[in-house]
Amino acid sequence: MVSHRHAGARRNGGFTILELALTLVAVTLVATLAIHAWFGRAEVTLHNAATLLAEDLRRMQMHAALQRTRIEVHFHADGGGYHGQALGGTGTIEGTRRYPMDAVFEDVRVDSVRVARGGNLIFDPAGRASSDATITLVQRGVACTVVVDATAMHVSVEGNQPEGD
Repeated sequence: MVSHRHAGARRNGGFTILELALTLVAVTLVATLAIHAWFGRAEVTLHNAATLLAEDLRRMQMHAALQRTRIEVHFHADGGGYHGQALGGTGTIEGTRRYPMDAVFEDVRVDSVRVARGGNLIFDPAGRASSDATITLVQRGVACTVVVDATAMHVSVEGNQPEGD
């Protein structure tokens, strides 16, 4: 009589460590490709960069009002980013961005900054902008604009919206 217990000696149930490791590698690979494909879309990355710029400008605006100081926004000449500077010697404040240093935003750049009254964008000690401003960001030929409305004390993102927003 043949013993079925030893023939084909397969275990019942469960996975081997090798099977689990291969599954984990496959899931990681798929997730990596999906994330890269999503963020590789210029309109998604550009919109996220513009939203971040708008949030940073709002943060600088609030900082000016809370600290009762003037904040000047400097856009780097190479289009690679921006930072806020508290006027009066308190140094650079939160809101510094260097697009080339961030892998997600590496192709994004500041294309133009237009301040209605000329000069730089400044938030006064009450958080009001010195004048209206329009900041245009570009990535791979796609543009998105951040608008500062001095009268309404409002910062908004205009232009492209990624699908699904």
